[in-house]
Amino acid sequence: MNRAFFEPTTFTNVRTGSVTHGYRAYDDTGQTYCNTFEEPPATDDLNFLEQVMENGPDDFVSDMFDWVLESQTSICIGGEWYTYDKVKNIITA
Repeated sequence: MNRAFFEPTTFTNVRTGSVTHGYRAYDDTGQTYCNTFEEPPATDDLNFLEQVMENGPDDFVSDMFDWVLESQTSICIGGEWYTYDKVKNIITA
């Protein structure tokens, strides 16, 4: 069984102090990150998922979404689980 996780994230460069926004994403097979959001991640998890889509998910995240759609399973965002029915229309947009 595979599980899809997203962590809305603010990244801080410890040497320069520069701040970027995005997310960490991982499942049972690997992980990726994105730090190219133009603004902080939305505090509403489903709006955050829309941001992921608007930002253009990388190949790893696209594969995660394909797996979620094929298996009709849930996604965990920031520790909260969202059913397939709640996320399917967002990740197919």
